[in-house]
Amino acid sequence: MVHGKKIPVVKTNANELALLASIVDSSDDAIITKAPDGTITFWNRGAERLYGYTAQEMIGRSLKLITPPDRPNDIETILERIRKGERVDHYETRRVRKDGSTISVSLTVSPILDKAGALVGISSIARDITERQRSEEAHEHRERELEESQRLAGIGSWEWTIATGTIAW
Repeated sequence: MVHGKKIPVVKTNANELALLASIVDSSDDAIITKAPDGTITFWNRGAERLYGYTAQEMIGRSLKLITPPDRPNDIETILERIRKGERVDHYETRRVRKDGSTISVSLTVSPILDKAGALVGISSIARDITERQRSEEAHEHRERELEESQRLAGIGSWEWTIATGTIAW
């Protein structure tokens, strides 16, 4: 049970399982499963591309390997939330690739439950958001520069919404 709701068990046949495995394997997102203690049990090709480690290098190890030193409690905080039956949606954090470079990721982490509702694993999907964050930071920097330039020049800007006739200074 998660949040007091019983999760239905879906019965699948071999063809459906093969289709699901193909979807997971071909995903651009990193799809990783872990035991409740955080030990990696599955690492898809998307994870290999994103983090630079092969499945052979990561299965049986801890995600702490890809956690930056400035975020030592990141993994444990997420694991605690999952152990409490929570789901973690779009958690933005940083990870370290095999080559040592740091990337920004958005994580969705979910409990994997058995038929009785007991936690038997943890599923996480990670998406690289590095470029989006760089773009947002560059936009914010330009906005600050514009505001500072206007302040120094003693000028401002205005916006006129034609549909409503609203003017903002």
